Amino acid sequence: MYKTERKWLSEYRGIIAILIQSQIPFSVLTSPIFTSEDLEGYDVLMLPYTESLSKSQSNVITKFIKRGGQVIATGHTPGTKNEFGDRVKSRKDRGGLLPLKKTTSDTTQRGKGEIVLETDRIGYKYLKFQSSESRKFIEKTLSKQIA
Repeated sequence: MYKTERKWLSEYRGIIAILIQSQIPFSVLTSPIFTSEDLEGYDVLMLPYTESLSKSQSNVITKFIKRGGQVIATGHTPGTKNEFGDRVKSRKDRGGLLPLKKTTSDTTQRGKGEIVLETDRIGYKYLKFQSSESRKFIEKTLSKQIA
């Protein structure tokens, strides 16, 4: 297993653990090919350490945000690599998600929605250290969606 795969897996598992232990209902999108219709009925999309996205996936996510969806990305700016693992050179090739060199946590408005980028690997920290700060971040960020 490659180092990046381990980062993704520990981040994913930690986020799942936070959601379960906080009793926040969720479902997992497992298909690598998804459309805007697949995201209908959802208010939040979480991207735990999602470094690689196809242009099609980036476009679907951008439409989701513009229609009012919230994306929470942790650990890495989403889509800095394409589906083949090659570096993406322009924001246009990423569906306009975020600037390529986002190195700090930030919330960016897009249309009616937003993308929340937490560059810290909060899922990993929760999984490894039971970080209460990680859990608080997820609960606070999702508070308006689960109220």
